[in-house]
Amino acid sequence: MYPVILTSRSLSGLTDTNINNPINQQVLIYSSGLWVNSGITSGVGGSSGTSGTGSPGSSGTSGTGSPGSSGTSGTGSPGSSGTSGTGTSGSSGTSGTSGLTGSSGTSGTSGTSGTSGTSGTSGTSGVHGSSGTSGTSGSSGTSGLSGNGTGGTSGLTGSSGTSGSSGVVWELKSITVESPTSSESLTMFYATDAIVITEMQAIVKGTGPSVTINPTYNTDITVAGTAILTTPAVITGTTIGQNFTSVNFASASIPADRWILLTTTAASGTITFLGLTMKFTK
Repeated sequence: MYPVILTSRSLSGLTDTNINNPINQQVLIYSSGLWVNSGITSGVGGSSGTSGTGSPGSSGTSGTGSPGSSGTSGTGSPGSSGTSGTGTSGSSGTSGTSGLTGSSGTSGTSGTSGTSGTSGTSGTSGVHGSSGTSGTSGSSGTSGLSGNGTGGTSGLTGSSGTSGSSGVVWELKSITVESPTSSESLTMFYATDAIVITEMQAIVKGTGPSVTINPTYNTDITVAGTAILTTPAVITGTTIGQNFTSVNFASASIPADRWILLTTTAASGTITFLGLTMKFTK
């Protein structure tokens, strides 16, 4: 069946209609003996056909045409069917332009490397000691005379040269006495070889300290020995001490197998300690 569009007519006087909540753009269709409102399912309707002229009569037969909205039924003589109009679809909208990509930020400059530190100066090499003088070579023996027949006797070997003298070797011996009195007699060391005293250094520590020393040597420590100094020395130096050399010695050459002793003859003040060092050679 086809929908029919009615124009210039009122539906209120019709008895074969069933209209429910009509809205714009709906049409009437005939279904089961009634005209009912319905949405248009085809394209846009063509223009209405021209009404026929003549005496009023029954409604004309619906015009036949291409699918679409039917033309208005003519009154009187059947009107010619209207041509179905085809609706044109609207053009699609243009897509928006994409936004430009932002430029990348500039990379930061790398920092400059620090300067390497200066290498330390190498220390100066120590001075080598001088070599001892070589001994003189002995003179060569006289060569034997050549002759025919039996060989001559070989000449005598010359005597060896004298060896150079050895360098001087220094030795040190020290003693420290805590709270010394005025009558000390203490062994410092025993000399198994003959020695020569070349220097002595003495020091004392305390409050107003003063100690008189008289170093000696002997084979028997229970008997008074031989004094090394010309006169007993009063020791009061508390910072660098007091020095004694050959000008202060009465007997600096000590034979082998002797005890060297530190003896005191006087003491005053508060004495913490007394120290004595001897320097000698063999």
